[in-house]
Amino acid sequence: TKSDAAVACFRQGFSCSQAVFSAFAEDLGLDRETALRLSQPFGGGIARLASFAGSLFLATTLLFPRVWAQ
Repeated sequence: TKSDAAVACFRQGFSCSQAVFSAFAEDLGLDRETALRLSQPFGGGIARLASFAGSLFLATTLLFPRVWAQ
């Protein structure tokens, strides 16, 4: 499952945003390496403040771009 893939990636030392986004890479037409690189800046939350989850921000901006386009 995607959740198993995300957990496995996180356990390999990737950030939460990388783990979650890479699990959806194929659905987005990306290879895993590209997904890991695109999501790397979001690790640790916005500005590494850990006050807003980087994976949540990544999901809303990259997985659901129509929300931001309106």
